[in-house]
Amino acid sequence: MDRVQLRSILIKLMLGCLIAAAAVAVLTILIGEFTDTTGRAIGTVFAALIHIGVVFGLVSMTTSAIKEQQKSSDIVANISIGIAILSFFTSIFGIWDMINGETLGKLYMTYVVALFAVLHVKTLLDVQIIYKKVTPYVYANYIFIALVACMILGLVYSPDRVDLISGFYGRALAASAIVDVTLGIVIAVMHRLYLQQHPIKSTVGSGAHASSGVRIVLVLLLFFFVLWPLSRIFFGLF
Repeated sequence: MDRVQLRSILIKLMLGCLIAAAAVAVLTILIGEFTDTTGRAIGTVFAALIHIGVVFGLVSMTTSAIKEQQKSSDIVANISIGIAILSFFTSIFGIWDMINGETLGKLYMTYVVALFAVLHVKTLLDVQIIYKKVTPYVYANYIFIALVACMILGLVYSPDRVDLISGFYGRALAASAIVDVTLGIVIAVMHRLYLQQHPIKSTVGSGAHASSGVRIVLVLLLFFFVLWPLSRIFFGLF
């Protein structure tokens, strides 16, 4: 089974959960008993609608006009959709109290860190395709992206995160993050200077593809920091 078939099955499974939850909500409302189960079913419908919208938004955005860059777009699409689907089932487990709030928060922090790491890697891949001379800097940036992501997740899952932040671990994380950001800025400046000297490649490589990346980031930010908290507040009303 290839990735496209697996993605299709998972999306259909999400749709099945949406239909089942909607049926439960409609049935209980018609009976006239607005119970806790009704609230959970409505919360499930709401979560499913949000996640399905995010999945199809990501699918429509991850396209590139440059053939070489389409590979990185496909990677981002598959990973992002996979995380969105994991997020959907995580939200279902949270709505039906199958996992506690602390575990839910840790899982969502993991998803956020993973998504931003993937998007950062995609940006570097696209730059590397256009300007080969930045390859050593890109590889170094990959190392620090992985290091920072792992250290952040170490804090998320550690019971002694306060002590870690105030100690050497916190200083090492801050230093790694500074190096990560600095490398990213250096690569971006080198890339911009190269594009100024090669305007033809600039128009091909930075137009629709760049705006696509921005839209992806906005969709993810909207989901994790607006739509998901609102869905939790909405569900908490029942």
